[in-house]
Amino acid sequence: MGKLQTHLLAYILLKIFEKIIYRRLYDHIYCNHILVHEQFGFINNSSTEIASYKLINDILLSLNNKLWVGGIVCDLQKAFYCICYNILLSEMEFYGISGERNKLIQSYLNNRYQRVVLNNNSMKYFSKW
Repeated sequence: MGKLQTHLLAYILLKIFEKIIYRRLYDHIYCNHILVHEQFGFINNSSTEIASYKLINDILLSLNNKLWVGGIVCDLQKAFYCICYNILLSEMEFYGISGERNKLIQSYLNNRYQRVVLNNNSMKYFSKW
């Protein structure tokens, strides 16, 4: 088997593995009511567009009722790349993902890096965590 075929097979197996882990985590989170309804980006049949609609609707309702409206805006676009994995694993354990399941996620997260390609130049970036 050639090097490219080996990498392709590893990639396919990794994607299957990720899908299985995602499905099991999602089922656990859903069945145990861990996420609140305001977690729009992480719930099926929900999106950031629905979150935006709800925010605008709440603001308009408040203005119509002559209430004060204020807001703080934060750009969390790259927030996942700044997560401390030890805190994440600790939170997962708190919510019932412990033992071998937690160790599996920990081994998956260890030594991860992100590759960025700009103008055909590949650079590797490692998390500071």
